[in-house]
Amino acid sequence: MEFTLKKYLQNEDNNYHSENALELVKIYGTKEELEEIQKIYDNHMERGHILSEEMDKRYKISNKYYKKLLQTEKSRIERGLNEMRDNS
Repeated sequence: MEFTLKKYLQNEDNNYHSENALELVKIYGTKEELEEIQKIYDNHMERGHILSEEMDKRYKISNKYYKKLLQTEKSRIERGLNEMRDNS
């Protein structure tokens, strides 16, 4: 299943911030970032909470990719609008 802005926002509503970070880095991040976010995610799930330094690191990495997700969504919408215009 494609990870979309809609899914991201649903996850945010459910406090699935680590899941969102992991999905964003899987799509846009580097191998090293994915390893770091996966480690943070695993520790978070094992402990049942996230440490503040992990939260800071997770945010720093995932925030730059949230902006890419927004751009991807914007491009998808623009393509759809262009197709509608072309078909009318």
